[in-house]
Amino acid sequence: MFAVLAFVMLNGAAMSDEDEPLTAGGSSIHRYDGHQYEFRGPVDAGVHLEKLETFLQAALGPQAGVYHEIISDKVHIDILIYAPTESRDCWTFVTSGMSDLPMKVPEILGEDRALFSRSELLISLPRDWFDAGDNGLPIDSQMGDDSKFWPIGLLKHLARFPHEFDTWLWDGHSIPNFDPPEPYHPSTRFNGSVLYLGMGSLSENQVMELDDSGAIAFHTVVPVYGDEMTYKLNKGSDALLEKLLSHGVTDILDPNRPSVVQKRSLFDFFSKS
Repeated sequence: MFAVLAFVMLNGAAMSDEDEPLTAGGSSIHRYDGHQYEFRGPVDAGVHLEKLETFLQAALGPQAGVYHEIISDKVHIDILIYAPTESRDCWTFVTSGMSDLPMKVPEILGEDRALFSRSELLISLPRDWFDAGDNGLPIDSQMGDDSKFWPIGLLKHLARFPHEFDTWLWDGHSIPNFDPPEPYHPSTRFNGSVLYLGMGSLSENQVMELDDSGAIAFHTVVPVYGDEMTYKLNKGSDALLEKLLSHGVTDILDPNRPSVVQKRSLFDFFSKS
C-alpha cells in the first residue's frame, strides 16, 4: 500500500546537517534512497501500553478495542480504537508501540533529547467512515477494504518509519508517499502527510509524562495534497497549519475537502453546492 519513502522533509533548518538541502521555508530534506532493508523483530512489545490506555481514556473515552499486529518489524505496532460518542463524533485510531523504542533525535537538542525521543500517532475519521458491528468495532469487511483502511495503514507505516530508517519524526515534519509522491489510494488525491502535535481531541493532552523523566508526545497525522506540501516547504509548517485552520480543516479526515492553497473558480463553487 505504501512505498519505502525516498525522502522525508523535516521542518526547521536548525535541525539539519550542513550537507542537507534546505527549502525556501527552511525545511531540511532527508533522503533515504540508499537504505538497505533488514527485518528485525522487536525486543519488547507494549512497553507503555497500560499507561497509554489510561491516559487516552481521559481524553477520548473508553477504548472500543485493539487492532492487533500479527507480524512485527523493529517495533510491535497495535492500533487502539476509539469509537464515536455523543461528545466526539468520529472514530479515532492511535498507535501503540512506536514509543517502545526511542527515536534518533538531533544532537543539537542536547540534554533535552530524551523529551523528544518517543511519540505515538493518531488519526480521526468521520463517524460514517465505518459501520460498527455488534462489538462496537468497525466491521471486518470494511477493515479489509483498502479504500477504508488506508489511513490506518498510514499510521502503522509512519509509526515504524523512524525505527526502520534510524531517524526522527516530530511536530511539523512532512512525509511524502513515494518520490515523486503518489496518492495513498485511488480513492484519494492525498499523497503526503504532515504531523502536528496535540491537534484536535488531544490538544490539551499532547504529552504523557513517563516515570523516568521522559515523555510520549501524540502527533496527529494530517494527510495533504501535493500543492499543500509544496506550500509547507516554501512557507513552513506553521504557515500551512494556519491555512488549514482558517479553511475549517480539523483533525477529522475529510476525503473530499478542497486544497487550502488552490484557488477555486466560480465553477468549482457551484459544482459543490
